[in-house]
Amino acid sequence: MRPALAAFAVLALAGCAHAPPPPPPPPDAAIAVQGGPGAQLFIDDAYAGPATGRPLALRSGRHRIEVRADGMFPAYREVTLAPGERRALEVPLRPDLDASPP
Repeated sequence: MRPALAAFAVLALAGCAHAPPPPPPPPDAAIAVQGGPGAQLFIDDAYAGPATGRPLALRSGRHRIEVRADGMFPAYREVTLAPGERRALEVPLRPDLDASPP
């Protein structure tokens, strides 16, 4: 094999190994989580902002919802959203009487 052709083959194969993965599909569902005063929302273990009931776009499928607030026990929910689904979810929190005051 010619040296130039061999170098091209090596570079072509190396480029294939480092191709970026395809982007994730766009959000096709939404959820609005209400958690009470000062509640913070986590979706799939990532902070998503305050749990004020505003709709958030998500991909359809299964998601782990967590709501936290100072002085309260955290609450968890598992939800499965269908494509095109819009869901409202209220997650009440219970006081943690052993927690130190904020």
